[in-house]
Amino acid sequence: MDGEAPVGATMKTNRAGGLELSALGYGTWQFGSGGADDYWGLEFTDDMAVALLKQATAAGVTYVDTAADYAQGGSELQLGRALKALAPDARAKVVIGSKILPNNCGDVRKYTEETLARLDVPCVDLYMVHWPIERNSMAHFAGDHTAAGGRDYATTGAVAAESVPPSQRAFLDLMELQKEGKIKHIGVSNFGVRQLADALETGVTIAVNQLAYNLLTRAIEFEILPFCRQRGIGVLAYSPLLQGVLTGAFPTIADIPRTARGRATSPAPATSRATARRATSPSWRRRSRSSAPSPRRRASRSRTSPSPGPWPRAPRASSPARRRPTSSRRTSGPRTSTCRRRSSRSSTRRRTSSSRPWARTRTSGRASTRTAKTTAASARITHTRLTTAPSRPRAPRRPGRWPPRGAP
Repeated sequence: MDGEAPVGATMKTNRAGGLELSALGYGTWQFGSGGADDYWGLEFTDDMAVALLKQATAAGVTYVDTAADYAQGGSELQLGRALKALAPDARAKVVIGSKILPNNCGDVRKYTEETLARLDVPCVDLYMVHWPIERNSMAHFAGDHTAAGGRDYATTGAVAAESVPPSQRAFLDLMELQKEGKIKHIGVSNFGVRQLADALETGVTIAVNQLAYNLLTRAIEFEILPFCRQRGIGVLAYSPLLQGVLTGAFPTIADIPRTARGRATSPAPATSRATARRATSPSWRRRSRSSAPSPRRRASRSRTSPSPGPWPRAPRASSPARRRPTSSRRTSGPRTSTCRRRSSRSSTRRRTSSSRPWARTRTSGRASTRTAKTTAASARITHTRLTTAPSRPRAPRRPGRWPPRGAP
């Protein structure tokens, strides 16, 4: 990594909304990190940035991704200095992508020019709106900061409704900057179907939608990815290795490094390996979800309505007591007419030897000679009795037709 790597390596490229990008891009979120108290827990020097960027371009990487929010603009500054250290032929192949915060979309021109100044370029190849221009997204970037000056992503801040800039006005401003030659392609990041549809109503051509996508984060496959394919919007996947979690470097959840907030303010929780396995076990999650009774079950227990409200359900009108059906396993006493033995569904279930292998089957007449080829139609009229002990004698049955109609 000390010297200039030979340039000339090739990598597969993909078309993304009019952009020709390498299959693998180089993300520079770590650029500009201030130290142990920052999100990444290290100080990212200019020498490290230059060495890594040279290695990436030598391997055929042409797309480099940054954002104004990374290290409060420090990532764009350090990337601009590293780009000047590349050889001219390698620098000519680099495609730069940056992002504007939704909180800054009220003055798109101002913050776009600040990005160009930090990168020290006259035009940015791809300029994306970092998150949807909504209160929830803006609250994510209105939280506290770490001791190193970086953003504390574990906190959020209050955002007034009147401070949310108009989404369509922001895209119209981006289109004006595109006409002036300061932006080549307009993109978005973390946009859903509704936000994409609202942006497209302005007539803007969205080149890409940058989304989290990896083996564990696959929610975009349901609606967003099909929508982007239908509209010709390219998809850039960020965190393909889930920030190292999918590399196999961390055997348990407890081994995953904490964020800057956890390192600076509180120690990591003591989590045993058994607890970590139990927390990620599908069977444990099913038991956790099923441990609390459902609203219907709670309502049946307390005789109250499952809907919200303190009012109990009106008591049911009194009705004559219904006689409970007599079980077919009864061993003494007279048989009643409410016995479900003659029901085709229940009798078929009782005749299944796999469900009650301990039961003894007694048949009468030709039923004792039936074979495995007996159909369901013949089984329904077969007078089969399952008992566990001898019972009182029964009256002789009326002779019936055998074989039944429709039997093979």
